[in-house]
Amino acid sequence: MKIIALDLSDRDALRELHRAGLVAHRHDRPAAAFWGEAEVLAMLRTDDPEERFVPLLARDDDGSVLGSAIVFVTLLDNLDKVYAVMSVLPEHRGRGVGDALVEEIQTVARAEGRPVVIVEG
Repeated sequence: MKIIALDLSDRDALRELHRAGLVAHRHDRPAAAFWGEAEVLAMLRTDDPEERFVPLLARDDDGSVLGSAIVFVTLLDNLDKVYAVMSVLPEHRGRGVGDALVEEIQTVARAEGRPVVIVEG
């Protein structure tokens, strides 16, 4: 398994990120609303002066998607924190995918000099 930080210009990978989040969300909270694909792509690809995004995909050795995360790095306030959402596809849970995503989120936080990580899972 590897965790990959996505290039924001890679629309196909960003679509995979959205799809992984959507599948996990529908499994866990079938009646709750979830971001649309166009919404996610627009959010991630828009130059926002208040926030930067680090999208992550967990991939198996064969390239299949296992899970995803988005790290939100605020630029104007809460400069000691990063926020993140993450998901693991239901059929891949219990294999350390979530742990690997959390480790990568912490790596991003450390690189940003942020000692606090807030994750919604």
